[in-house]
This record gives sequence, structure tokens and C-alpha cells, in this order.
Amino acid sequence: SFKMPVWVYIAGAAVIAALIVLFRLRAILAALRRYRRGTGTINEMIVKETNRLIKYCRKKGLDRQANETVRETMTHWSGRLTFLQSEFKVVLGTFEKAMYSSQMLTQEEADRFDSNVKLIRERIG
Repeated sequence: SFKMPVWVYIAGAAVIAALIVLFRLRAILAALRRYRRGTGTINEMIVKETNRLIKYCRKKGLDRQANETVRETMTHWSGRLTFLQSEFKVVLGTFEKAMYSSQMLTQEEADRFDSNVKLIRERIG
């Protein structure tokens, strides 16, 4: 009579679970992104993501005064990081439209905003 050790069953279950996660990785990442952004409107998500970008940049060593507006902060950082000037300009313009305009942003504008935020994060490190 042959008996398999318990660890073989545990290892097999772990491998199967890892394969399921691997095949579902794209869906899991999309769900995490939706969870992180919340269920608000596109405008609310843009404002939230801009604040997250500012927090990220501060962690990476870019300074921001407590009394600075988002415009002053982005302008200051654009002058300091000239290679990211156009990206900061797009982020700022989209943020201001989302924050102060009564118009809802389009998905195309949100996608362009996301790609610029992603580029800033990649280049800052």
C-alpha cells in the first residue's frame, strides 16, 4: 500500500492556486485598480489620482510647501524637472478641468491623463 505524504497534497494545491492566479492576473490587476480608484466619476478619480501623484512625488524627494496650490506645485516641479514639463502640463490641465469645470471628462482624456501620470512615475523612479 502506497501512501503519499501530506506535503505533496499541499504543494499540489499551491501549484494549482498559483496557476489560477497567473491566468487571472490581468483581471485581478484591473479589479485592484478599480478598487483603488473607487466608484466615483471620472472627474473624482482624476482629482484623487492627482493627489496620489503629488504624494508619490513628495516621497521621491520633490518638495511642496503646505500652502501651495496644485498649480504652483506642478509649475515648480516642471521648472525643476524640465524633461517632464509636458507631462506635468497635461496632468495639471486635466486636474483643473476635473476640479473646477462643470463638464465631465471623457474616457479619452482620462486615458491620456493616466498615461502621463504613469510616465511621470516611471521617470522619477
